[in-house]
Amino acid sequence: VTVSIDQDDTGAPDALTQGFSMGLSHDSSLFGVTGVVTTLGFTPGFEQIGLADPNGWTAGIVYDLLGGIEEVLQNFNVATASYETVAANLTGVDPAPAPSALTWSNTIGTPPVDNVVVVDGASLNANFSDGSVTLSAVAVVIVDFRRGDANEDGIVNIADGIWILNALFQGGPTIDCDIASDANDDGGVDASDAAYIFQYRFMGGSPPPAPFPACGTDPAQLPAPDDCNSYNAC
Repeated sequence: VTVSIDQDDTGAPDALTQGFSMGLSHDSSLFGVTGVVTTLGFTPGFEQIGLADPNGWTAGIVYDLLGGIEEVLQNFNVATASYETVAANLTGVDPAPAPSALTWSNTIGTPPVDNVVVVDGASLNANFSDGSVTLSAVAVVIVDFRRGDANEDGIVNIADGIWILNALFQGGPTIDCDIASDANDDGGVDASDAAYIFQYRFMGGSPPPAPFPACGTDPAQLPAPDDCNSYNAC
């Protein structure tokens, strides 16, 4: 979410500002803030981002503590806020697109932070322009696969280890199910997966974790279904 400040012609559009503070609230049952980054184009003398309040975030910015930097904030992008959904609470969300409000508030933080802009050392209250984030339900298809079957031929053997190495280092072919090549289930595909298959087949090593030997799904796959778009051996 991009946050901007605009000095419009109902106030003092050309006034030089020395800083600002702000607080933006959200529905904490649906969202959490993952980070706020200022986008001023320079490093301010004082910057404090507050993320401790579950209901919103705050920012306090002073351009130069000695008064050497001043700015005119005419439609000036000052920050970018990132959010993530609280997955456990989204089950009952209406599948129709629904906006969730992002509301400027003077009650966020401890102590609460006011929404003001500083001009000539004085605090000027801001006029609020609230926003929203729209939640849209998206159909997700989770594909069954067999872990370790990197070449999608229905079995896990030496050919799968060679397939993985060829794909990694020789520009060899791949299938549209990366997670099948994650033989050791460590969250990535690299040479260790080929070694894991060789050890399993020839050195008495552990078999690939589930789903194996039968086809199935990996609970860790659910947030990232693109890890396996299609798999034709199940």
